[in-house]
Amino acid sequence: MMEWNKLPRSQWTSSSQSRASMMRLSAVPHRRIIFLLSTCCWLLLLTQHRHHSAHAVSVMDLLNLQESDVIDLTHPFNNQTVYYPTMEQLGFTFQLGTVYRGVDKRGHYSAAYWFQAAEHGGTHIDAPLHTQENGSSVEGIPVTQLIGAAVVIDLSREARRNPDYKVSVEDFESWEAQNGRIPSNSILLLNFGWARRWPNRNALYGTKHFPEDTVFRFPGVSIRAANWVLRHRTPKAIGTDAPSIDPGSEQRLFPVQHLLGRANVIVIEFVANLDRMPPIGAIVIGLPMKIDGGSGAPVRLIAVQLQNAFFPSDDMFTPAPVTRRIKGQRKNATAARDRLAVTSIEPVSPTPNPTNTRVTSKGSKDHLDRSKIVAANNNCWRPAISNNIMRHLILLSIYSILLTVR
Repeated sequence: MMEWNKLPRSQWTSSSQSRASMMRLSAVPHRRIIFLLSTCCWLLLLTQHRHHSAHAVSVMDLLNLQESDVIDLTHPFNNQTVYYPTMEQLGFTFQLGTVYRGVDKRGHYSAAYWFQAAEHGGTHIDAPLHTQENGSSVEGIPVTQLIGAAVVIDLSREARRNPDYKVSVEDFESWEAQNGRIPSNSILLLNFGWARRWPNRNALYGTKHFPEDTVFRFPGVSIRAANWVLRHRTPKAIGTDAPSIDPGSEQRLFPVQHLLGRANVIVIEFVANLDRMPPIGAIVIGLPMKIDGGSGAPVRLIAVQLQNAFFPSDDMFTPAPVTRRIKGQRKNATAARDRLAVTSIEPVSPTPNPTNTRVTSKGSKDHLDRSKIVAANNNCWRPAISNNIMRHLILLSIYSILLTVR
């Protein structure tokens, strides 16, 4: 562009007019950009509104639950409750005694009882403190860590053939080929068919003289499979209907229990009624007794099958980081997973099964359309936009509209 002081005076007017016309032309793409920016802002706002509407539908489903939609995954606690052999040998089993029971002088009936029990018996959880000196105890476990999407893997046939069966990476890959990828932050439940043996102690532990025997035979997870699922699928809890997450042959070293403890993954043992659970489409809720400083606790575990079943996304029920005290300091424990020395295995690319089977409490089966599950997942579980971002988007969209109008 020529400098104004080098132009003849006769050309100043025409040059200024041409410059003004050029500025008007150059403003056109800027207005287009502003218009597109405003449109994007409003689309984000509409997406946020859609997110809240979808959550309202899910809340209504929870409020209108039927008895058949809830599966109790907890064994009752009584004088038949099975505990780990060490607890049984020391006499730390479930005991229920009477404080008072009767009718008073006014004819009013009342009853009160006392009970005592060890931590590790019946349907219970193992906190990281169970195997890690500085691990989190029961009261330090976030409530959200035992609320999540249920992933149920049926290995009852394999365990029936081999009571020492160890879950392999191929078992996880086979499940994913039928049902889709295991989402992160899910609750992984292993059905070995072992709950059918409850409360037969010898049958559960695979011994002839419980609790004196030291050789046990029951299924569990291999260390290679545990490494793979922690590295590639990152569940926040793993449950089994067997006495331990480690197989009976590994009850001296507990390699998987130690690995999960270091990763702050909660272990749930002696889970009931997994044979009534669908592979996907249910939400698990676990509420353990809040024992201050406990290494484990009894847990009331249930599963909820929503009518509009869906396969939750990775953002669902993301737990808060588990923290623990180490020499007076609080240390974030979520980085433990990054320090795991695991086998390098590439994740699989599963082919989703078009249908899935849902098992009701009456034992009947009805097929759920997997396309509806995926559609509900895409529509319902979108990451929320924070209120601060919402305010900025509204202001930016208003400012963009004003500039476009001018």
